[in-house]
Amino acid sequence: MWITNAYFAPDILLARALRVAAWGGADVRVLVPKKSDIFFMPWVTEAFYHHLLRAGVRVYEFLPSILHAKTLLIDDWGTIGSSNLNHRSLLHDLEADFVVGHHESIDALATLFEEDLRQSREIFLGEWKGLPLSRRMVAKILLFFRYFI
Repeated sequence: MWITNAYFAPDILLARALRVAAWGGADVRVLVPKKSDIFFMPWVTEAFYHHLLRAGVRVYEFLPSILHAKTLLIDDWGTIGSSNLNHRSLLHDLEADFVVGHHESIDALATLFEEDLRQSREIFLGEWKGLPLSRRMVAKILLFFRYFI
């Protein structure tokens, strides 16, 4: 399961599903932007790192620029579209996603994901724990407002 998402703030069920998949041995990777057009989004996203990384989910931050892609690859199925993995996008915004099932399209999407990973930095659990406590606390406080994010 390879995910690229600009505004990654999954609900409890999705976050749990990612962890369970990783615990079960699935290759779960999440690619998010290091920089965002919404200044606090990287902090919100970082609030999920600890539990995801502990479960074996691999997390990457895209470095060169703002990343606005929204893709999902699961085995021989994928999506490309405008849906973010956050509460607002999934329940309130009018989003459109294209489901991809053709083998060549899946391969192309996987190649693009891998190219983006080469321009990214993998985050490790020890690094996250090394972030300033104030930054980790702000991220957790922002989660109380995730309904609006």
